[in-house]
Amino acid sequence: MPTMAELSFTIIEEREESMISPTGYSKPTSRKAHFLTPSVKPSQGPDFVLPPLPIPTKPTIPDVQKLPLKVLYRGRRYPQKNWKDWVNSLHSKHQSTWKKAGIYEAILSSTYQVLRYNELVLGVADKWCPKTNSFIFRWGEATITLEDMMVLGGYSVLGESVKKLLKTNEMLEMEDNLIEVHRQLSPARHYVWMDYFMGTGHKLEHEAFLSLWLSRYVFPASLYDNVGKNLFPIAIRLARGIRIALAPAVLATIYQDLRLLKGKIDATRLMTKKDKGDSSVLDLWAPFQLVQVWIWERFPALRPTPNLIKHGEPRVARWHKVKRSNIEKVRLLIDYARDSFQWRPYAAGLMNWLSPKFYRDKEEWVSVGPNMDKELESFALCLRASELVGLDYIEQYLPHRVAMQFGMDQDIPSCVPRFNMSHITAWRNYSRLISDRNLYIPHRLFESDVTKRYMKWWNQSMSPKTYAVKGSMKRPRLQTTFPQSLKRHKEVNDVVKGSNFKDLEMYNKNRSARLRMVSDGKPSSGTQSQYLPSVTPRGGMVREEKLTV
Repeated sequence: MPTMAELSFTIIEEREESMISPTGYSKPTSRKAHFLTPSVKPSQGPDFVLPPLPIPTKPTIPDVQKLPLKVLYRGRRYPQKNWKDWVNSLHSKHQSTWKKAGIYEAILSSTYQVLRYNELVLGVADKWCPKTNSFIFRWGEATITLEDMMVLGGYSVLGESVKKLLKTNEMLEMEDNLIEVHRQLSPARHYVWMDYFMGTGHKLEHEAFLSLWLSRYVFPASLYDNVGKNLFPIAIRLARGIRIALAPAVLATIYQDLRLLKGKIDATRLMTKKDKGDSSVLDLWAPFQLVQVWIWERFPALRPTPNLIKHGEPRVARWHKVKRSNIEKVRLLIDYARDSFQWRPYAAGLMNWLSPKFYRDKEEWVSVGPNMDKELESFALCLRASELVGLDYIEQYLPHRVAMQFGMDQDIPSCVPRFNMSHITAWRNYSRLISDRNLYIPHRLFESDVTKRYMKWWNQSMSPKTYAVKGSMKRPRLQTTFPQSLKRHKEVNDVVKGSNFKDLEMYNKNRSARLRMVSDGKPSSGTQSQYLPSVTPRGGMVREEKLTV
């Protein structure tokens, strides 16, 4: 096994390559491209065997919603009554501490409610690949990343491990005091805990508040409505402004539960094929509201009309209590989402939302060092393959497989060795120093491409019997409406702002512009188009097929 030092490859590689649009509608062009490492080197010999792409088998029962499977998303917790009042009462006194600890937006986000649309989560989870911790769609590969944890969850990728123990006598005494109150209130239900501490000015109120927040909204446990004693050390450190890397820990729980859900879906299909028995039941504890919001941010055809964000609100406020009609053909809409999938939804301008510093109006290289801006350092960790250390799980993080989600170009991803022998080894892998001298920041509206060999590898990997569309007609790539000088970097002022088109309607009417634009306006008048482009495996062969949504 390679040592940690041997894994200190640079995060980004710049080289001249023959590139092609991931839609397959354009001719290859040679240009300087930027890739996430590690990728298969062009210089590797003819005997080199390309890493296999895990191919999903054609399901015997295509519609996952028709399976006798009941999934209980127990980690999806709505805000408690009076929870927002408790947040507001502590806000003025502790907001500076929350910002220092990297949990300010995460705490605010817990006061918003994302209504459940479990059929969306189930339909997308059916595409999950446990070997790569990514969704293998028929038109490409995507996943939930550390960037999503930062933007949607408000969690920090920087800081100490969630597994770090308390060491000072003062902190250990604080933990003993919390444990004693927990014993007195046993069972320490969420509402009992809140009634005991809220608004009392108790010397433990802040630590108790954070313990409840962690137990209910961040790391829900199998003791469904109990405050977790195992979370007291994290709460105590956060209350002192110590930054803790909650983003990788939360993402590890999501990866683990997606693995369980996908396994249960496949097992239920097999069981149903052999014998139609009783329904299967699966309990999941990860915060799957983040998975649902991830789907809404990236699949325009599946999302409801979002709210307008007020100044200072977190991004999840867009989805607070929004409603939409149920979607019967989730699988079909996902399969036909190649041209409309939002690779970088957060890079588009959004009124009243303060976007991170790594969404820039020009590409540039920034210096890496001890004085590096924390947001840019966070972006660097989002781009680097690593181990994710959770409370109970260690999962592998492979962003180089989905480079287009970060504004980079995509090449064939190489395999990455594991460092999951223990949480200590895994944390050393995650928190290793950044070896790059400079970090490339792409233009926020840059349109990523794939290498010719990636396109060939993908097409050869996908099964024609599973994904081919009969009766296809070849169609040239739609031409961009931007001037040739702005084809690769579209200026911000050229992006249409304030449009009140529905997302899908805008896509159908203005598809040639390929704008990464998020609409926050009211739906426009007119009838929504019922036609979406069907997709073959990136070969440029398409046809139009009527859908009923």
